This record gives sequence, structure tokens and C-alpha cells, in this order.
Amino acid sequence: MPNDFEAIVGHEFTIQSPFGPSPCKVLEVDMPNKISFAWDIDGWVVSFILKDLGDRTEFTLIHGGWKEAEAIITKPNEKSDVIRERMNEGWKNIVAERLRKVVEE
Repeated sequence: MPNDFEAIVGHEFTIQSPFGPSPCKVLEVDMPNKISFAWDIDGWVVSFILKDLGDRTEFTLIHGGWKEAEAIITKPNEKSDVIRERMNEGWKNIVAERLRKVVEE
């Protein structure tokens, strides 16, 4: 999604999501190991973690801060469990397909 991210703790940026602009803020930068940011207004925190394994790199993505399954997520006005499943599929596409393709090329 288009954005104006900068890897600077405290940097506020906007992700252009399918539900409109999402305000974000960089929470942690530990180059080259970890970047975390707050995403939107519903309490989400997204972390990208890299671990050097010698001849390869382990990548972990954590999308936390989810509300209870029945809670309504503000912008899409849908239940948390519905949005979480939709986001899980999106992350799978981004990480398992797009990121893998870029890394392997």
C-alpha cells in the first residue's frame, strides 16, 4: 500500500489502505533486526523482524493488537475476526508470494 514511511522512531506517516488513509507511527527501529509501527486507530502494531541464520535470514511478521472477535473495527465497520482473516490472507500474499519473489530474484 502506498505510504510515506521513514525508519525513524516517532515518525508519523500514512498508509493508503483500501478503507482510506491510515495514520501510523514508527515505534521501534533496531536496524537491521526489527521495525515496529502503530497502524491506524484500532490499536494494531505491526513488527517486521529479521534474524541472521548465517547462510539465510529468518523473517517474522507480527500483526498484533487485535480486539475481541466480535468487536467492530472502525473504518471497515466489520467485526474484528472478519478483518483479521482478511488481513491474514493479505499478509500471506505479500510475504509468501511477493516478498519471496523479490528476495529470490
